Amino acid sequence: MRVGKIFDRNWELLSWLIPIALVQGAVWKHCNRKVEDLVFTNLSRLVSQWQDIVNAALLALEKEPMRRLDGLIGTIEKPIASAGQQAPRIREEIQRLEELGRRLN
Repeated sequence: MRVGKIFDRNWELLSWLIPIALVQGAVWKHCNRKVEDLVFTNLSRLVSQWQDIVNAALLALEKEPMRRLDGLIGTIEKPIASAGQQAPRIREEIQRLEELGRRLN
């Protein structure tokens, strides 16, 4: 957080001349307005930084399940692809086993 000058001029040079009771209200209002502006500016910057961090984290969270889902799909596709090529052989084996089961009965 950066707080710059509250006043643009160096009023300290004239402070011995002007009684504080006369300008206390104006000085207090000016300081409050400056502090409010600085707080708003700095909070806006902080929110912007947090927004960038949260958006990056959400993007990473979104990518992780998609990566896992792609891996799962790849894992499932491998056996299905190999089973598709071996389907006739598997059917023959099932028929042979059914025939053997009938012979045993």
